[in-house]
Amino acid sequence: MNTIQRKKPAVAALLSLVLPGAGQMYNGQIGIGLLCMILTIGLYFTIVLGLILHIFVINDAYKYAKKLNKQMEQAEEEARRKEEERRRKKEEASKKELDGYLQSFSLPLLIQKIHDDTPESDKAKQTLEKILALTTDQNIKSQIQDALENMVKQKERKKEEQRNKELREQGLVYCDKCKGTVARQELRKEIEDFDDGWQRIEHSYCPKCGNDLTWK
Repeated sequence: MNTIQRKKPAVAALLSLVLPGAGQMYNGQIGIGLLCMILTIGLYFTIVLGLILHIFVINDAYKYAKKLNKQMEQAEEEARRKEEERRRKKEEASKKELDGYLQSFSLPLLIQKIHDDTPESDKAKQTLEKILALTTDQNIKSQIQDALENMVKQKERKKEEQRNKELREQGLVYCDKCKGTVARQELRKEIEDFDDGWQRIEHSYCPKCGNDLTWK
């Protein structure tokens, strides 16, 4: 993991101008910064040597900050390169896996199988979901998504039909609006005439909410 932090060369130089070695400390060179501080202040007794060393310390802080930034840029570039390589290999592996699925299975046959109430339908569903996760072909995606949505609706319809059948055997009917069951003898009946009385339909309504339960 990259721990290098970006530095501002101008700040490093300014710190070392104000206090010799402070720029080095800002750059993370604590030991060197303390040494530069002691030597520069000590040599300032000779004025010339102290001034020369001070200028060197300022220049060193500036250049080292730039060096740190360059190292960070190189580390970021290397990380980007590795991530791009990892992504490329993943895409190649996904494409290879997808090609294997498409060569081994017929897409229309898989779509047909998921609507069959057999143990094979679950396997077909899992295969379609894997293909959906791997493919980038919008046409294939659309076909699989539509098929899976229809499969869910079909299962819900079958579940509802089975529930209604069991309720009919018990003399009950399920009201979708009330989210509860009602005894059939409690249903409110109304007759609707068609073609001047030649055809008649008896409607059954929920006594609680008035929901039409005729076809239940």
